[in-house]
Formats: sequence, C-alpha cells, structure tokens
Amino acid sequence: AATRYGTLEILLARFRSLHLSVEGNWGHQLELTNGSRFGGLILDAELKSFLTVNKGAEGAEPVAIRRDLVLSIVTTGDDEPARPPAGTFALDMRNGDRLLCALQTNKLNLESEFGTIELKTSDVRGLQFAETGRVEIKLWDGSQLSGRLAEPHLELKLDALPLRVPTTLIVGAEQTSFKLPSDLEAEVLKLIAALDAGDFEERDRAESTLVRLGNVVRPYLDQAAAAKD
Repeated sequence: AATRYGTLEILLARFRSLHLSVEGNWGHQLELTNGSRFGGLILDAELKSFLTVNKGAEGAEPVAIRRDLVLSIVTTGDDEPARPPAGTFALDMRNGDRLLCALQTNKLNLESEFGTIELKTSDVRGLQFAETGRVEIKLWDGSQLSGRLAEPHLELKLDALPLRVPTTLIVGAEQTSFKLPSDLEAEVLKLIAALDAGDFEERDRAESTLVRLGNVVRPYLDQAAAAKD
C-alpha cells in the first residue's frame, strides 16, 4: 500500500477493514487489527488470501479477486482491537489518520530555552505538536517541557514495518499503556503500600502524591485492591 508514510507491505491478516471506495483520504481507507487507521492506495491488482477454495486433497487455495471489483472488506472477530503492548504510542495525524506505533529510539533530544535536554523515551507519556514546530512533552512523573525536537521526524515501527514520520504531520502522540519506567513504578508501589501505614500523615502524603500522578497509577491501585480480595 502506498501511504503518506511510505510504501508499506502489509499482510492481509493484519487488516481489520479495507474500504476501496473512500473519497478524500487518498483513495483507500485501511484499518489494521492493532487499531491503526490511515489513508493509502492499494497497489496490488489482485487481493488474495481473504477467501479460499477447497481443492480436496490438494488443500485450500487462496482466491484472487480483482481489486477494482471490491468496494470494501471487513474481517470478523473481536469488536475492539487488542490492547497494545507497553511502549506503544497512539499518533493522531493532521489529516485524521491514527497510527499505533512503537518509537524506535531510546531517547529524544529536546532543544529548550535551557539548552538541549536528553529524555528517555520510556519517561515520555505524551507529546503535543504545534504547527510552528514546537512541542509540549508530558512525562510520566507529571513534569512538562517545551521546545523543539532536534530531529524533524520520528523513527517508528508499525507492527514490524519501519516508518519515518515528519513531526509536521503529527498533532499528538500518547502512550497507550500505563507501564511506568521501573524506578517510577517502584516508587508508586511504595506509595500504595503506604496507604496502609499506621501513621496518618504518611498515609495522607502517599494519597496526595498518588492523586497528583493521576490515572497512570490506576492499574496499580486496581491490582493492589484485587490482591486484598
């Protein structure tokens, strides 16, 4: 498929739906099983493997269907995409596309008013890009930074497909999972344990800190509550 992000060789098993009659979003609308959806142009003249014909002892043979005869294909299965693995970012693009990808770098270099700041990718909760090129970065610990990324693009991987996406095409990117960096995760677990402390002030400090961290700690709180039941 030819897309704004390069030519992608996508296995048909990865498609959740494929609409070939969509107007206004570069020809065809593709949705993958991981929740990504984007416009593109299917280059293959024939589509194979969606249907098979039983040939007895010879087994099943894929049926080839001319692309120009197909309006849409929707696969059956779960209504909701599977929960993406830790480290996956959901990218909302300026053209309405949505990509669920993993960053292929362990660090981001932010050029700020205080100089260049090197950030671990695992510490980044989300990014918001302005059309001017500036970016607001939110970290898992609640800190926020602003400036410009040193690189004008993000190196990503969509399933097993490498992408190089210019930041000018991105509105925002948010980590889809609540997997915290190991050091912050250890601190959150200590705070949750402190909720049962005998000292009122210790419990109050732990509760205030957890509230300040927000929804990121909810899975850990749920896990702790389930362990007590």
